Amino acid sequence: MFAQVASAPDLWNGPQGPYLGGFRDLSSPCGPNCGWRWVTEEPWAFAVWDRGNPSGGSEAFLHFGNTTPCWCPAARWNDIDDVNPGWPIRAYIVEWSADCNGDGLVDLGQLLDGTLVDANGNYVPDVCESGGGGTGVELIVNGGFSMGSQGWKASNIDGAGGWRASGGQPAGMFILNDSGGVESDPTIRQTVGSLVEGARYLLTGDFRGANIINSPVGGISFAVDLDGSTVFSAAAISMVTWQSFAVKFEATSSTVEVSMRAEIDGTDNDFAIDNISLVLVEHPACVADVSGDGVVDGADLAIMLDSWGTAGGGEFDCDLNGDGVVGGADLTVVLDGWGPCSE
Repeated sequence: MFAQVASAPDLWNGPQGPYLGGFRDLSSPCGPNCGWRWVTEEPWAFAVWDRGNPSGGSEAFLHFGNTTPCWCPAARWNDIDDVNPGWPIRAYIVEWSADCNGDGLVDLGQLLDGTLVDANGNYVPDVCESGGGGTGVELIVNGGFSMGSQGWKASNIDGAGGWRASGGQPAGMFILNDSGGVESDPTIRQTVGSLVEGARYLLTGDFRGANIINSPVGGISFAVDLDGSTVFSAAAISMVTWQSFAVKFEATSSTVEVSMRAEIDGTDNDFAIDNISLVLVEHPACVADVSGDGVVDGADLAIMLDSWGTAGGGEFDCDLNGDGVVGGADLTVVLDGWGPCSE
């Protein structure tokens, strides 16, 4: 990192380099070497001070600064006032780690190389902002159960089951319980719309045992279903420790029913669930190529703008996410897919 900073002269004013995000608590009673903290609250476990530093007093901000063996850029630290008219600091360093769409890459790098779009210039990828319709946007309603069971439909839930305002991760949760009825698995479900056919989605959630009565060998007590097909299952588990599930799937239509069941296979094991989430993680390669010429470009954008606000359909169907209207969500699909279609 320092090599990049040192090779950028605009970041330096003589020996004075960028701020580094460290500061000293001036109320600390133990002198200039104590009370140093990072703005991220990470442990202060490393230091590489220039000779004679930190000098203390009102100098309580950390930056790259060097006077030995030359007044030139070097990987050494200095403390400085927040206002230094003689050698004003020209820059600061920010550590970016956000990966809002879960693709394993830092968002800022993708914004800088054009992989992700940031039309409003707020350094948050447009596909991750609420209403963007793109990757990272939550599709499940009330997955944290902060408002009772709102957004969900439940069946075969008795008085010992249902929503709880506390006990979850960290607040509300939902308990799947029906007194062990062999023929009636307690179930909660939600139908999610506006999916893009061919796109890949990630379904995640937390679960734990709520009341474990029996645990037959090899018996399954909890299941997660998509459109009635089981995609995850578990036997009786701890009533204390929360566990997680994660399922990636490809959408075959514009809707999917997400459901969770307990007490299955004749067991009487109740489960608590929380933090159910469904997000789009990958658009299909060329769903945005509405013109069919093998590349997503200005021609596709022009066709979409001509269809803006309509229900789509016709020769060029621009309702790419199937929500019944050509709008911002469809525009995000086009921008995400910009460029040649992959083979």
